[in-house]
Amino acid sequence: MPYEVSGKCGVCILYIALAQMSDSVTNYSCSGRTIRRRKKASVEEHLRSVAVISSQISTERPDTVTHSSMEVQELNEMVMPEVFSSADQAEVFSDDTGVDYESVPPLDDEISSDYMWNESDVSDSFDDSEDESDSNCVRARIAAWATTFNISQLALAALLSILRQSGLDLPKDPRTLRGTPRNAADIKHIAGGSYHHFGIVNSLCCKLQNMKYTSLIRTLTLNINIDGLPLFRSSNMHLWPILAMVQEFGKMEPLVLGIFCGPSKPTSIREFLQHFVDEMKSLLKLGFEFSGSHYVVKLGAFICDAPARAFVKCIKGHSGYNSCERCTQEGVYVDGRMTFPEFDASERTDEHFQHMLSEEHHTSISPLLELGVGCVSQFPLDYMHLVCLGVVRRLIILWLKGPLKCRLPSQSVKNISDKLILFRSHMPKDIGRKPRSFFRSYVVESNRIPSVSALYWSCQFTWCDQK
Repeated sequence: MPYEVSGKCGVCILYIALAQMSDSVTNYSCSGRTIRRRKKASVEEHLRSVAVISSQISTERPDTVTHSSMEVQELNEMVMPEVFSSADQAEVFSDDTGVDYESVPPLDDEISSDYMWNESDVSDSFDDSEDESDSNCVRARIAAWATTFNISQLALAALLSILRQSGLDLPKDPRTLRGTPRNAADIKHIAGGSYHHFGIVNSLCCKLQNMKYTSLIRTLTLNINIDGLPLFRSSNMHLWPILAMVQEFGKMEPLVLGIFCGPSKPTSIREFLQHFVDEMKSLLKLGFEFSGSHYVVKLGAFICDAPARAFVKCIKGHSGYNSCERCTQEGVYVDGRMTFPEFDASERTDEHFQHMLSEEHHTSISPLLELGVGCVSQFPLDYMHLVCLGVVRRLIILWLKGPLKCRLPSQSVKNISDKLILFRSHMPKDIGRKPRSFFRSYVVESNRIPSVSALYWSCQFTWCDQK
């Protein structure tokens, strides 16, 4: 009997074609293999006609539900095994003259139950929003895991490929998973390198959003750190970050306010600090708003080592004649080093520095003066370089390699070294480098100095034992 095809969806057309193919089978004597081969050819022919009819319907009636050629191919892969399994079951011959097709299950029931639209399919389509939310949750968790454990792009791409093969709805590219922006960050080429300013307000808002019990804090005092570090041993590339810590928050990870990268330190301190100074001017005057609260910003101290202090304050380096940051005396060069022998020299003050009364001390005008920073009182001296790597290092070199009148006996050095090793398991967490043997570190690598307290007590114990 003829079947109407106009206005039908692709699945209905496939159902009609299979029904026509089932009606057209005649009872003539042939083998089961021939029956399967002829059914296969008939199905393939009807599937090709279904694709043509579906394209015609989609052209004539755009609002009609149709299936693409890819969907028809998927239906082909789903339906063909069932047709051939039915043909295998039909290998029951009633006699030598024909085939018993009674044993073949009707196609109408199979197709109508498996491939026709019904109410359950329609109701399942409304659950797509829940599946999308679950998929987004999985994406966010995988992206957070990759960021936390610093997973490489190559390893993350391999993991996504495995998860996609398992049926999870995930992107192929790790950049899509992490939401990496297509456009590059706002990088400015200044002072002989590249600089990106993260922003003081942005960094503070991110920190306030992640912290608890900050409702009573309305004044934020920032301690600023500026220093340079080399990135590679085989390259001259240097990184100069501008970091900040909030005194009221206690122990915390530093906030990154800006980063400079170049083949050397910034060629111009004014260009390097321009964005920081401009934003800090506004914050010191007006403050900022966050979550309905007004916050006042103050500058605490600038914590830098000696070369960085000289660079930021635009003064002579620590080896210059007028380089002392606390007094105005002129240094004396003795035995290859700069010394300041006077103990009663006049002190250098913030007003003295601001008015540049000692011209030999300055190289140019520091941009920090625009913020009203006390370039003497708000720049503490560096304890690590002055004491640990300065005085203590000099003492150890004199004890080990100095003149005989101050050199320690080898047995005393061994006792001090043993005491330092004994203190390793009793050092507080504040001390990053644990004491090590003199013979391992302090003779070969004299720049690695033990803590002053550990060295002091080890010497005390050694001298008490000798007495």
